[in-house]
Amino acid sequence: MADGSTKPIEKVKAGDKVVATDPRTGRTTVQTATATIVGKGSKDLVRITLTVHDGSDARSKATTTVTATAGHPFWVPHLRQWVDAGELKPGQWLQTSSGTWIQIGAVEAWTAKATVHNLTVTEAHTYYVLAGATPVLSHNCGEVAVDTNAVTDALSGAKTAEVDAALAGRAPVLSPTARRELLEGGHSEAAIDGWLSARGGRMGPAATAAGVAGLQARLRKMWKGKSFNPMIADDDAAVLHSAVQDGLSIITNDKRFYKNIDRLGYSSERY
Repeated sequence: MADGSTKPIEKVKAGDKVVATDPRTGRTTVQTATATIVGKGSKDLVRITLTVHDGSDARSKATTTVTATAGHPFWVPHLRQWVDAGELKPGQWLQTSSGTWIQIGAVEAWTAKATVHNLTVTEAHTYYVLAGATPVLSHNCGEVAVDTNAVTDALSGAKTAEVDAALAGRAPVLSPTARRELLEGGHSEAAIDGWLSARGGRMGPAATAAGVAGLQARLRKMWKGKSFNPMIADDDAAVLHSAVQDGLSIITNDKRFYKNIDRLGYSSERY
């Protein structure tokens, strides 16, 4: 944290201040956690074992570990690039908060049902995670969902730069519903797939009828008996449910959609 303390990621709240480093410039600043992201279900997990010197002599070594989802990126300084946890290899190095490097001794991958947590951080889009007592630099989120409006703006050229800035190096995840809407709006498969591929993106899971109905019912229940009854359209609910299944925040420029996502307690970002 910005005050030098540490906190379990599940205890971090929107508005908390964290230490962030832009590894390409080396600049370290205090930034704000603007959203917390929670994902539940079957997850591809990775345990990274790091080799550290215990200080007794130059030959004495100990190990510490950090566990992340396979798609969570860590900064690998000797490659000068972000590498997803699932792609890390023994012998590679990670960067600590002091600017030193710490070597990977082993990488173990498995799949299990789990609750995972991530943050959205302003500007640098990075934060430090603890491997034992050693903070290592990670990206705030490897992926982010994008709604139909965001991709439309990007493909039309109207706000391509703004959408890319909002992605902040993260890979876009497009729901099947948003893809259908884009095709109906006149965008070609080649254009959509090319935009996703160029940014390392992928398709997200399809929404379920029960998931869509559940989101709509929750929203109606919040305003029962009041004069104003906000609703979320079927397609918007499907786009949101796809992101919820992946535990991702959504980039949107639709003010009403953004407000409904917030009312339902999920994370979204505007550009």
